[in-house]
Amino acid sequence: MPNEDEPDYDPWRAVILREADTIGPGAILVGHSIGASVLIKMLTDGGPRPASIAGVFLASSPFWHDHEFWRWDEARLGDDAGEYLPRAVPLFLYHGEDDTAPVAHARMFAKLLPQAVVRRLPGRDHQLNGDMSEVARDIEALG
Repeated sequence: MPNEDEPDYDPWRAVILREADTIGPGAILVGHSIGASVLIKMLTDGGPRPASIAGVFLASSPFWHDHEFWRWDEARLGDDAGEYLPRAVPLFLYHGEDDTAPVAHARMFAKLLPQAVVRRLPGRDHQLNGDMSEVARDIEALG
């Protein structure tokens, strides 16, 4: 991603859209942390998005909101975010219970995006302890 140390929503969004379009129909979109934040915002902001998505998998995504630290207005989801997600596209959220982003963020996502499958992972950190097996199983289950 461009300028990874100082993420900027619009350039990151452009990269995700371009890459998803090169994948073509049935793209599987996986994002981690800030990348997951940009991905879910892109899918819920009512703007352009990939034409055909088989599934969305977001790991360790912070929930940006009116908080002193957890505030990034560009990536903040609207109150109606869940209405913009295609109902037929599976959405999975993974959050380690020992993540630097509070586990309460997973609950905030679940409330805003009730169609999401939220997997809270005990003993896992922001990098999910290097173990993406739950993500891999869910992707395999798409068929």
